Amino acid sequence: MQLKEPVVESSTFNLLTSIWIVPLIAIIIGLWLVYDHFSKLGPKIEIEFKNSGGLIAGQSVIKFRDVPVGKVIDIRINDKKEGVIVTAQMNKEVEPFLNENTKFWIVRPEIDYSGIKGLDTILSGSYIAMYAIKEGKPQRYFIGYNKPFLQISDDKYYALKSNFALNVRRGTPIYFKSIKVGEVDNIDLNKKTKELIIIAKIYKEYDYLVNISSRFWIKSLLNLNLNDNRLDIHVAPLPTLLLGGIELSSKFDKNYPKAYNKIFRLYRNEFEAKRNTIKYIQPIYKNVLFEFKGDISSVDVGMVIKY
Repeated sequence: MQLKEPVVESSTFNLLTSIWIVPLIAIIIGLWLVYDHFSKLGPKIEIEFKNSGGLIAGQSVIKFRDVPVGKVIDIRINDKKEGVIVTAQMNKEVEPFLNENTKFWIVRPEIDYSGIKGLDTILSGSYIAMYAIKEGKPQRYFIGYNKPFLQISDDKYYALKSNFALNVRRGTPIYFKSIKVGEVDNIDLNKKTKELIIIAKIYKEYDYLVNISSRFWIKSLLNLNLNDNRLDIHVAPLPTLLLGGIELSSKFDKNYPKAYNKIFRLYRNEFEAKRNTIKYIQPIYKNVLFEFKGDISSVDVGMVIKY
């Protein structure tokens, strides 16, 4: 009996679907991910800061309107050895915003008497904040700010000058009759006059309260009044004790003009502010002689006279 040799038949289609289909799909997915990654990449930019401010290459991000739009890929010392150059890879969608009007600054956690600032950086680390508009000549090299860039909004800004700033910091509330109408936006030093320049931000809904007659003074934390041989002690509310405060007062009995170009004086207290108010009348005291027919043994120097 003669045995026939078996014949093995193969199918290219079956072999492809059964063995090579999985790695082929993996290659296609990998190529798609690579294409998708590079298609979203925008230009590389360089930002110069005085120090790295806690930034980490490969980890720290750049945020525009609280949305990550780039990542720090390198940090090196500049040629003059006076600062650092941060190289960042930006996303493609923000390329139109990279122009001469774009501003960058580092956001890091800060703890002071008013609380914790940059709370979102405690876990994620420092990041670079970005302010930009779609106007201006394209640019790839920027000088970073040491402080947050002042973004002008509908709120109004006024300048106060003073030789002191006791209990006044960035974020200190500004009150009008115990209602918060604004806050301190920034404090800087005038290099020529050596005076402090305090930028006060008044919320747009309260801007009508400020005019040429306005006065600003440091809100008192403790007031002592002696009336009828009785000592009255008034302590400021807890938020004022912690954050401090500035009081605003204005006149409205006349059509006082606005004061956008005026630099106001920040006074130490209410008495000093009102003493310098327009048409302030100094109190006039007179000596009066009283004649008593009865016993005056209870009369003493300093006794209050009531009317």
